[in-house]
Amino acid sequence: MRKISTLFLALFAFGMVKAQDTITFAVDMNNYLGSYTGIYLNGDFNNWCGTCTPMSDSDNDKVWTVSVPLTADSIEYKFTLDGWTGQEQFAGGESCTKTNGGFTNRFLLINGNATLDTVCFNLCTTCPPPKKQIALPISWDATDVDYSVGDFEGNSSEIVADPKNASNNVLKSIKKIDGKPWAGTTLSTGAGLAKAAPFSKDSNLVSVDVLSPDTGIMVRLKFEDANDNTHTVETEAKVTKANEWETLVFDFSKQAANTAAINYTYTFNKVSIFYNFGVDGATAGEKTYYCDNVRFGGPAKAAGPKVTFKVDMSQYSGTYSEVNLNGNFNSWCGNCAKMTDADNDDIYEIEVEFDKLGDIEYKFTVDGWTAQENFAGGESCTKTTGGFTNRVYNVQGDATLDVVCWESCSACGTAPAKADVTFKVDMSKSTETFTEVNLNGNFNGWCGSCAKMTDDDNDDIYELTVTVNAGDSLEYKFTLDGWTAQEEFKGGEDCTITKGAFTNRLLVPAGDSILAAVCYNSCESCGTIGIESMDDNSLTLYPNPNNGVFTIELQESVAHDIEIVNTNGQVVFGQYSSNSQIQHLDLGHLTKGVYLVKVTTSANAIMQKLVVE
Repeated sequence: MRKISTLFLALFAFGMVKAQDTITFAVDMNNYLGSYTGIYLNGDFNNWCGTCTPMSDSDNDKVWTVSVPLTADSIEYKFTLDGWTGQEQFAGGESCTKTNGGFTNRFLLINGNATLDTVCFNLCTTCPPPKKQIALPISWDATDVDYSVGDFEGNSSEIVADPKNASNNVLKSIKKIDGKPWAGTTLSTGAGLAKAAPFSKDSNLVSVDVLSPDTGIMVRLKFEDANDNTHTVETEAKVTKANEWETLVFDFSKQAANTAAINYTYTFNKVSIFYNFGVDGATAGEKTYYCDNVRFGGPAKAAGPKVTFKVDMSQYSGTYSEVNLNGNFNSWCGNCAKMTDADNDDIYEIEVEFDKLGDIEYKFTVDGWTAQENFAGGESCTKTTGGFTNRVYNVQGDATLDVVCWESCSACGTAPAKADVTFKVDMSKSTETFTEVNLNGNFNGWCGSCAKMTDDDNDDIYELTVTVNAGDSLEYKFTLDGWTAQEEFKGGEDCTITKGAFTNRLLVPAGDSILAAVCYNSCESCGTIGIESMDDNSLTLYPNPNNGVFTIELQESVAHDIEIVNTNGQVVFGQYSSNSQIQHLDLGHLTKGVYLVKVTTSANAIMQKLVVE
């Protein structure tokens, strides 16, 4: 009896042992600027052992991973560099951390095997996009540029609001009391500028806006090769105004005394500025200087035309913090051009100065690129280029544009009606392999995978409802996995339109519509594919195109039914059991668009496209 009890207890104890779970950890080091050799996972499960759990990056994408078998219900951990040479530092209170006894670490509840989302080093989330390397012109205003600078020999710099204009950012530099005569600031990281200054025998000027507390001082500007500090060129300009912004023009064909002449074969991709060059801080006293708009070339041109843009957001249904103007004139920069609504009437505006005349393309967006206007194409105020439809305006001088409604060419009171259209495609006859079906059209910028269709009842019919402007000409097609595969039409099909080299489906919605399901790569339903048709000349429509008044002529007199179907799959006219060889129809009530004329006899079906203009 004792042996049986012992065995029972052993089996019971064995059953109580928790099985191991495999957890895969991943950390993104792309935004980490320090140096390291390896990344390690340390936690209470391995006694914070330093180098005993190394992570790997086999594809050199700076995302390090490791899979660890764990038996605990929860763990504390963090990612470290080269054992404990460096480690993540958390303030406490982050969503992924836990603080115990003064130590803040990542915290994880374990509930089975799992592959954790990739997190950024020292963050609970994925890494934000890395900031771009600084380049000329330098204005200190962009939010996506790395404006790190390098001070030396007694300078201290930071980006601050312009003391003369609080809406503008500038670089403030203090030459301290212990500053050397050559104290200065490199206007970048050690890597220098993203693109070298384009010096040539005909282009030697660089302009910098400077605000100095004193007049008569020399400001030196130095360019060099970020990878070879023996390749340099330096020149100077004198300040002539005190406590006022002044544009200093530096001519590098005239090098400073005792410095090398410019060599146009060198790469000059690093720039440094020296205020009151040649005078130390002890002599001059601590001084504060400002610079802005470091640019290649001479003095700025005369002011260009100014255009005021206005958009009415009163009918916008989404949420937002700010409204932005994006265009080809500001490199579609996201949130760099913030519009304002000073009187809280939901009409946002901004004034933009242009340096040349001619066409511009633009659109209004919210919170950078969180949301944007979407146009179908063909509107009076838009232009479609390369699949992108934007607003267009021809700049010819100072102007204040009329207020327009979001996603409209008109004021909000006259905005076109919206239509909810449900598109359906039957994939049952398709031999393609795919993960998802997408809807692409001029109403969503042919965006690839942004409009995913669904098949909730697994009947191979995928559908999606989108909101468009009623009456717009919508071109579209169904695609697979973004643009991995797409419908291919020859042109001339009943449901298509060909413009240039592109043939797409066409729809002009009059209002809310639920379209009939069509077979992938066909104008028909999958159930009607294969119906035999008579020769093309067995049915004649004339005139075609027409205004809704036309004639149907059959080759012979036989009993037949006539149906006219719109691109929504709706029968808009029907005439049944007729024997007339010639039928004159007056359907002037039809809206403009493409229709399908279907004549059915006891033997077959004849179909031809009808265009009403």
